[in-house]
Amino acid sequence: MNNVAYLISIAMLFGYGLFQLAGGIFDVPTHREIKTLMVVGKKKKEKVNVLDAFVFKVSHLCLPYVRINAYKHKKMTNALKSLGSMDTPEMVYARAFVESSLYCGVGLILIFVHPIFTCVLVFYAVQRFANQIGKIDQLMRKRRDKIEWELPRFVNTVQQEIKQRQDVLAILVDYRKNSDGELGKELEVTIADMKTSDYENAISRLDARVGSSLLSDVTRGLITVLRGDDSVVYFERLGIQFRSFEKNRLKMEMIKRLEKIKKYPFFLLLTFLLMVVYAIGYDIMTTLPKIF
Repeated sequence: MNNVAYLISIAMLFGYGLFQLAGGIFDVPTHREIKTLMVVGKKKKEKVNVLDAFVFKVSHLCLPYVRINAYKHKKMTNALKSLGSMDTPEMVYARAFVESSLYCGVGLILIFVHPIFTCVLVFYAVQRFANQIGKIDQLMRKRRDKIEWELPRFVNTVQQEIKQRQDVLAILVDYRKNSDGELGKELEVTIADMKTSDYENAISRLDARVGSSLLSDVTRGLITVLRGDDSVVYFERLGIQFRSFEKNRLKMEMIKRLEKIKKYPFFLLLTFLLMVVYAIGYDIMTTLPKIF
């Protein structure tokens, strides 16, 4: 057992030396530079631990070997920009690979203790890799849901405004003043984009960033307004459609909450019955000795 520990120590020292050598050859950022980059990238004032810095550094070594197809790369790039992340798709895959590899490495070391630990850690590493890659889609889905919740109010505002004026930029600016949600943040980016580029392209980029079919209907109507067409009837129909969508969504939300609450009355009934049984049982147990 001592020989095994000695070999593991030597292997770790050799690996660390090889890692430092590779970092110098491939011009990987130093620990201080990595720490600065990660602190800037964090939205909250969180401390950067040693493990995060190590994963970040090794991930940079893996970047030249990451290959992603064009469609997935474009989709992930838009998602990361929409989420306000400074990462690239290659960095996301590289970090997920490095983190899962660390768990696999620990699992291979623990094979000397018991093979079951190795199986568990390897399984967890695979699951971790899949979760890290799918995390962006989950965050985008949550963000998309928040935006879609706000769309009925936005459509109703546009529907009322286009009857008086056809200035899409002014409509978006006025709505942004009263919106602090995810849709408001996206509109803020779009407003800045419209001020520096073509209006139609800015609206199209808004649609591409969010990737919502409901928002696509809205942006299609806004582009029609920009082209000078009469879109009052279109937004009236869209308003009816979105109000119906909102009602159905509220019903689904209510059903989900009722399903979550169903178990609590059962526990309350069970607790009440236990209290009654305990009270009756205690009374019987204390009364029987007096009778006999």
